[in-house]
Amino acid sequence: MVYVVKQLSTTTTTTTTRIIIMKFLTLVTIIGLSSALAADDSEGGGCCTITKRPGSQKEDYFCINPNNAKTEYCVKAKVATARWMAQSLSWGTLSTLRSDTNKNGINGDVAPFGNTYSFADGMCGNGTGTPYFYGSDLDASFVEAAKNPMVSFALSEASLTSDCVNRTEGLSACVVSASGGGDPENPPCARLTFVGNFTVLPEGTEEYAIAKSALFQRHPMMPHWPTDHKWLVAKIDVTYVWTIDFYGGANVFTAEQYYAPGGNPYSNFVLTEL
Repeated sequence: MVYVVKQLSTTTTTTTTRIIIMKFLTLVTIIGLSSALAADDSEGGGCCTITKRPGSQKEDYFCINPNNAKTEYCVKAKVATARWMAQSLSWGTLSTLRSDTNKNGINGDVAPFGNTYSFADGMCGNGTGTPYFYGSDLDASFVEAAKNPMVSFALSEASLTSDCVNRTEGLSACVVSASGGGDPENPPCARLTFVGNFTVLPEGTEEYAIAKSALFQRHPMMPHWPTDHKWLVAKIDVTYVWTIDFYGGANVFTAEQYYAPGGNPYSNFVLTEL
């Protein structure tokens, strides 16, 4: 008799526990779906309406010919892709030279330090080509850049799917798949690295206001970050850019080439038909 009572008690407890777990899982599912819907609604935080990459495969094959690669046409075509990446993507890897200030490695050691950073090059549809950042001296990258301002900032076209979750067109070169059709290291999956000096903008200047507005438009979470972090707006004063967007090796363009009229794919410049 005692055995029966214990068995009933255990069964009742188990049933009650299962009901509680089921209700909890249902609640978690509802919350998850709500979050997913909210994420979809907020997709406009990126520049998802102007994500078409400039150029064409015909143009790419034309420009890998060594006799054509350095022509004004091909330079502008490659720069247009670089400027498109600066406008369309929203995060990359910021690399500084970090000294062993915490004494947790080899004393005096200086090593490259990569850190994921959000950025914006301007308002959607009005990119400047210059990467702007919103950060704090509480972060290692800002601390190290203050000591050694020469930095690099690397972007990959593969990251576009995290900015524009419904975007799949034209990204087959970037997507890792079982068929082996793509990879972020695949040359047609564009890569861009900025090299230059990291500069904190003085608060109250016109450039500071424009950059901060662009960052808040592109990254709607930023205005809600803790107010006690003493946020700063910074940029990279570009010295040169390194880019790969097709077969045939890397291209290096000076700041003058990168910022030349016609480099912005959303300007009035139109490449002449081949």
